[in-house]
Amino acid sequence: MTTQTDDRERHRNMILSPDRWPHMYLPLKRPGEHKLGWQVAILFEPVESHPDEEFVVLKNMTIFGLAIDGEAEEIKYAGVDALLDDGWVVD
Repeated sequence: MTTQTDDRERHRNMILSPDRWPHMYLPLKRPGEHKLGWQVAILFEPVESHPDEEFVVLKNMTIFGLAIDGEAEEIKYAGVDALLDDGWVVD
């Protein structure tokens, strides 16, 4: 059985492994007000894959460069744990 801790660690490991990303950006999602029940975003590759690096997320942006639900919004996180604490997971 998979626990929330296991899921978080799996998402954390993927975020910190840009060489495993399916594109040059990593698609993210989190529960939200979108009609499908999820907000979407893309994560830019950090300069270094270090847990305390700054992570930049473009909320409302798909990996195909399409903004949904209005304008894309840039959000900066002071580390991978702050990003995960805000509800984002790998899509």
